[in-house]
Amino acid sequence: MAGIVIPNVTDVNVTIDIDHPQPTVGLTNPNLFVKGDKEGYGEYTTIEDVMADYPMGTPAYNAAYAVFAQPNAPELVAITSYVKDNSGSFTAAAPTPEDLESTPTADGAEITESESPTTATGDVDWTKLTGVAKAVADYFYRNWEFALMPEYDEEDALDLATLIEKGGYDGKGFHFFFPQVSDFTKENPFKDFHRTWCFYHTDADEYYTAALVGKGGAETVGSISWKFVSDLVDITPESLPITDMQTLDKNGYIAYYTKGAHSNQTTDANPLGDFIDTYHGADWIKSETENQLQNLLNTSGKLTFDKAGVAKIEQVLRTILNQATSQTIIDTDDDTGDGIFNLTVKQRADLRKTDIAKRLYKGAFFDYQPSGAINHINVGITQDALA
Repeated sequence: MAGIVIPNVTDVNVTIDIDHPQPTVGLTNPNLFVKGDKEGYGEYTTIEDVMADYPMGTPAYNAAYAVFAQPNAPELVAITSYVKDNSGSFTAAAPTPEDLESTPTADGAEITESESPTTATGDVDWTKLTGVAKAVADYFYRNWEFALMPEYDEEDALDLATLIEKGGYDGKGFHFFFPQVSDFTKENPFKDFHRTWCFYHTDADEYYTAALVGKGGAETVGSISWKFVSDLVDITPESLPITDMQTLDKNGYIAYYTKGAHSNQTTDANPLGDFIDTYHGADWIKSETENQLQNLLNTSGKLTFDKAGVAKIEQVLRTILNQATSQTIIDTDDDTGDGIFNLTVKQRADLRKTDIAKRLYKGAFFDYQPSGAINHINVGITQDALA
């Protein structure tokens, strides 16, 4: 997919491609995008701090309250204000159907993107960017992971989703977006986005997605199936007729529903079959790799371009991949219990002389198999067992 390259000040670039089915500080935190008189970004650790800038009853306050009301809520809520303006040069565009390829698998279909999409490219005139698109770009690398829009605006939401889908210094996307809508009968406008999960809630005065992030976001990345983030404080389960629930599911929305003794999500997959924990895990690995390798450069004094220096890089990467395995971001081999990943770290002799002269190491590569989860259980029973 053609990306939107958002510049970042860093000495480490990490590109991760997710093949199935496609700063670590901040990966628990929501960012509330709200309309205002001017653009700005703030971080709030208590609801009292929020109230100083966003009075009680405002969408920002209500969403932040829903976050902080959950047990084990994240350490902070970020709030980004933006000026409503869609006159800029940026146009939201999700992948078109011809940009997507479906490969049948034993348990569904693996969805991948072609290399030459027909949608928006990375050629963005930053001087003409306006509205929420400008705000997302300006604060893309701050201390947050979950984008929320307390006052839903579809036009702005599409711009926000597109920056998250295609943004970053590698143009491959970062963060994800949880819009909350009040009409499940219309086609999901985010059905072709990999990094957006769209939620429906009947009561517009309840901030369902904020509560979901408040409870689920603070868990160790990779440790939960988001379908089973249960019993959200102050969120009422749906009581829609079964035919409406079928329509909701067909249109690719997620809802909060009572099942057995608890209430939780109808699913944690978007219409493309992407699961929240898979993308959250990929962001954790990418962010952790950036942070730890940058710290290695910062603290080594001089990271020598030789076998010893390369060994230090390999040690950092292997430690991260093993940690990701212990957090169930990476799948394990049933026989050995080892993480299913491949790490390649090339020595100086295998690298291009021009890169060595530029002090640019480009010899590290890894791939991994994301850890799945059991979201459904089917049990067969024979008539003889009932006799």
